[in-house]
Amino acid sequence: MVKICSRVHTACSTAQILKMWRRLALGAAVAVLVIGAASAMDAQNHDVQILDDELPQPQYSEIIVNDKDVVTDDGDLGEGESVTQTPAATLLKAEVAQESITAIDETAAATGTCGDQKREGNEECDDGNTVPNDGCSATCKVEGGFQCLPLEVNGKDLCVACADNQCTTSFSLQSRCMETGAAMGLDNMPDMATEPVGKTSSEDESGGEPPVDAVANMKLVFANFLQEKTGTTGAYKRGPNGFCECDPNYCKLPTGTDSFVCKSTAKGWARKSLTDEECACAPGFCSMPIAEAVPAQFHCTPLHENMISNNNTGLCECRAAVTAVASSDPSLAVKAKVAACKILPVKPVELVPGGKDKFGEFECVGEPYIKAAGTDMCESCSNEVASCKMARAIGSGQFLCFAVTNGSSTTATAPYSKKGDGTCECGADQCLMPNGDHEVCRDLANAFPYGPMKHSDGKCGCSADPHVCKLAITGGFRCVHSTEDNFARNYRRAPNGDCECKSSMCIASPHKDNGALQCEDSSSDSPYQRTTGTFQCECKPGACKFPNGVCKQCPVQPGHCETMCHESTATDIQCVKFCRTKSIQKKMVRATAQGQLQSVKKTVAREIGCFVQKVTTCSITNNAQSCTQIKSAKALYDCPAAKSGSEPMRLRDGTETYGYTSMCDRKDLECQIQNCGRIPDSNLCQQSLLLV
Repeated sequence: MVKICSRVHTACSTAQILKMWRRLALGAAVAVLVIGAASAMDAQNHDVQILDDELPQPQYSEIIVNDKDVVTDDGDLGEGESVTQTPAATLLKAEVAQESITAIDETAAATGTCGDQKREGNEECDDGNTVPNDGCSATCKVEGGFQCLPLEVNGKDLCVACADNQCTTSFSLQSRCMETGAAMGLDNMPDMATEPVGKTSSEDESGGEPPVDAVANMKLVFANFLQEKTGTTGAYKRGPNGFCECDPNYCKLPTGTDSFVCKSTAKGWARKSLTDEECACAPGFCSMPIAEAVPAQFHCTPLHENMISNNNTGLCECRAAVTAVASSDPSLAVKAKVAACKILPVKPVELVPGGKDKFGEFECVGEPYIKAAGTDMCESCSNEVASCKMARAIGSGQFLCFAVTNGSSTTATAPYSKKGDGTCECGADQCLMPNGDHEVCRDLANAFPYGPMKHSDGKCGCSADPHVCKLAITGGFRCVHSTEDNFARNYRRAPNGDCECKSSMCIASPHKDNGALQCEDSSSDSPYQRTTGTFQCECKPGACKFPNGVCKQCPVQPGHCETMCHESTATDIQCVKFCRTKSIQKKMVRATAQGQLQSVKKTVAREIGCFVQKVTTCSITNNAQSCTQIKSAKALYDCPAAKSGSEPMRLRDGTETYGYTSMCDRKDLECQIQNCGRIPDSNLCQQSLLLV
């Protein structure tokens, strides 16, 4: 310490003042030399780079933000600036007044320019060159033993060779490498494994930085998506040209100009010949067109008395009338038969789990059905054979014929009797019960949950069982059991026997297909509540409301969305999407390295929680498809963020988190108020708004 004057109250002379400044200057010079030497030594020993932007980013687990922690450097935001600022409340909104939707036919006959890195027209691939034997030929056709796929829509294709036990096939207008039965080692046993080749359970599906070059992109796509197992029974084998062919126990059924599927010869199909692998129906079967199938599909249906196979086409057709032949030899005698005729099938020819069952275009039936003149369709039930006519709810003028028989051993009356107009009615001990698209007569004592009473129109009443109630639907009713029928678990029996919603339920919109009563849960953790003074449903405050009065819990986990579309008319549709997401904003700010006086830089991050809503309304006709779209985004919080080992590198919606997460739990409002500020700026949600 430099002593300025000998006494505190004594004025310093000019000489003393000059002496003081000389001592100060000398001390400052020495201090600079000492600090500089220490800094150089420390940098040499510990590899410290002063003010270097390439410093490793420090990781920290807790950030305490207050007014004193604000560090600014040429306008850069500090860690606590959002607390000191009070921005105006904002809400981002984007509106598209008119948007046209155009479906482009990828199979159009237009010819693309081969080698221009864009797959267009009738090109099967385009790898940016016209060199053959690299997977994509000189005419931009996929070569056998390769698969060529673009990394972006209609972009440049990258071709890779298939393995020796794989073959080239086409799926969704893309060439694919598919493992053959030999590769799967199948002995007529299905292989249910569907994991992509090359992917292990230890791989993190959401981890890792995004690829930064084409090689990384190619490795990511081809290793985890493209080369897949069939997961079925190994119907395919690799042909000499590298393309897929059908295994010897299968036949080739074309599904398009250049596509086919392999059908098992153990299920009614057969090869046309030893040298022709195309499918034909095996002996004893005929080819039945599948109803409403586009493009056309066929099913090999077993022949029977009334259905035969056309000798020229192999298609199914109904038997013609048979003329009687009298003979004393029983083997030569033939009984006369009326011509068989067509009705709509009652049972499907193929069951599709989780999908729409496949029905043939028709079924051939004989007596007691009568064929209409000039057509193959049935027109009535025979009067010569005791039968009656039961109407069907499907098609126009469709019906079934039931035989009029005597009473059974358990009933005193016949199940069916014929009225004057030829239609069916049930006996005194039977009632009409729904059965698919028609009604059948069932014994009153054995029709549960229908019976044992019947209405004046002959229809079965509902059982008096406390778990059975009468559910009104369009054009009639059904008797349902509230504990055995899954769709009826929200119902209870009302005093008059009708179905009503349980006490914890509210009444929602009727079922769109049959008008049946629908009930929704209105308990405390449900998005529904009862409208005041009624039992009708409405959305609770804070729930997300969708078209047609549907309510759902709003998404609370970042990366999660809730969506729904509703067709208000045959041409108008509205789709609503609610998303909860977040964005991470990183930046370099000035800081002080420990034990040093110089400034260094470190990475700080903030997490902005956003809630985004998108409403799209479209009018779709045969001539035009136009839509309007409104998107809104609201910032929920803007908090300091730190790296966390438990945070995924990207969310389910693809948003990058870089491993950062907010210092405040999303439910910790006190932490958010203390450290994040009360009014986050919704302008920070612009990126989230654009990506939804």
